[in-house]
Amino acid sequence: MADGTEPFLSAAHVERLRYLPNPDTPGLPVGFVVDRTPSKQLSWTAMTWRANQPEAEPWLGLNCSACHTGEVSYGGKSLRIQGGQGLGDFQTLMSDLRAALVRTRDDPAKFDRFAKAVLTGKDAERRPLDTPENRDRLGQALAKLVDHELALGQLNQTDLKYGYGRLDAFGHIYNKVAYVVAGKDAPPQPSDAPVSYPFLWNVTQHDVVQWNGIAPNKALPGVQPFDILALGRNAGEVIGVFADVQPRAGYLKGYRSSLNVHNLSAFEQQLGGLRPPAWPADVFGVAPNHDQMVSNGRAIFTQHCSSCHAMLDRTDLKTPIVAKMSLFKSDDPPKTDIWMACNAYTKAAPSGVLKGTPGKFFFGDPLEDEEQLSSLLATTVAGALYDQKGAIVRTAAASFFGVNRPARITAPTATLTEKQRLEQRCLTEASNILGYKARPLTGIWATPPYLHNGSVPTLYDLLLPEAQRPKTFLVGARAYDPKKVGYVYTQAPGNDFTFDTKLPGNSNTGHTYASGIFEGPDGETRRWELIEYMKTL
Repeated sequence: MADGTEPFLSAAHVERLRYLPNPDTPGLPVGFVVDRTPSKQLSWTAMTWRANQPEAEPWLGLNCSACHTGEVSYGGKSLRIQGGQGLGDFQTLMSDLRAALVRTRDDPAKFDRFAKAVLTGKDAERRPLDTPENRDRLGQALAKLVDHELALGQLNQTDLKYGYGRLDAFGHIYNKVAYVVAGKDAPPQPSDAPVSYPFLWNVTQHDVVQWNGIAPNKALPGVQPFDILALGRNAGEVIGVFADVQPRAGYLKGYRSSLNVHNLSAFEQQLGGLRPPAWPADVFGVAPNHDQMVSNGRAIFTQHCSSCHAMLDRTDLKTPIVAKMSLFKSDDPPKTDIWMACNAYTKAAPSGVLKGTPGKFFFGDPLEDEEQLSSLLATTVAGALYDQKGAIVRTAAASFFGVNRPARITAPTATLTEKQRLEQRCLTEASNILGYKARPLTGIWATPPYLHNGSVPTLYDLLLPEAQRPKTFLVGARAYDPKKVGYVYTQAPGNDFTFDTKLPGNSNTGHTYASGIFEGPDGETRRWELIEYMKTL
């Protein structure tokens, strides 16, 4: 840690960040993994901190499960939710990491402890690694890493505190791409539209993924078992976190990167067998008149919800799922917080080293001085995949350009602030990614808080009129409320972050499509019946 001598991944710090302990890898939380990547595949992390250093040194990173593993507790029991929504605070993880790196660079006592840990032991010729020369190399490598991390942190800087279980993933991905293609010319663009980590069961069945449906997810004929478009999507996510990629002007050889295509493909195939979790009645119980409530609730859901949220059996891992998009510019907009979809649609940056690259990597109009970041991301992913060689991966690189992207940048509107201009664009321009997608609600009980940005704590609160939903609530505890279906959001051990729905990016409005069915003297009864049914999904 930046202050004191507590190790960065101490059990206490991991708990403060709400990552989950992993009994299979003591000392590392769930999803924190050690990997070795040959330095020839690296760029700014291709560092040398000792003489005769091996080609592939161990690095620590995150895989999917770090963010997509949930846990709820009730009655003294804890239930781990594979593929669910984690509570990990990635924003604080990164700010704490950068602070620790800076202090280690600047504080002689900290650097001394760091050097002793890194340079422990002897080399192949039995010479001590902890020498003045190696300490100098280590100091230079650390300074290089600090410079890069501080630059990325500045690009993502926002006054909005995400809290637990949320991340502006697109903001971080886009800013990472802007940084690797444009360097110091990349403009700071606050990552200020955090969303909940999407749950992953049934993900391989979807035609598009991400909250705004920006990424196509259909397998291509003739290339099974490789899910080509999923590979492109996963590559983009990895690039946005810790992957090292180096776009360059001479694109025909692809872009050097640390992507591990084999592992990305293996993860996706594993997800294909992930089933939604069943309501644990032995732990949470059911309502006294459960069967009748479920029957009534099913009728309500079928009539009022199923047109958007397709009904899917929990054991069905094959039926294709076609997204039902709820678009801002439509007769029936979602009226939820716009900023995740809006930022993904509008953000742009200098093309940097990608200027002149064909717009679809292999063909198309050349990229101009400034481009939509979605286009720069797609080009970067394609180049990184193409570098991996192999006919299938080349197909993946080309196919990733099926990604839904906005038109080129439009001229600014006079008299409006930048935020107002973006809002105007996103509410008036027609695009199939300006909105949010509905999906089957299998396992929905295990995925609080609700709405794409985690702004409603329980299913019960989601079914209330907007004005009656909590304006603020507490998050951080894993204690579960099986009646309202969600985390306990009042005072409780671990609930140490206040979610304020009045802040931009945190709005809890919208999704009021079925509100009329809860009016009248029987409205509350119908609300509880629908909730009891949704527990069974």
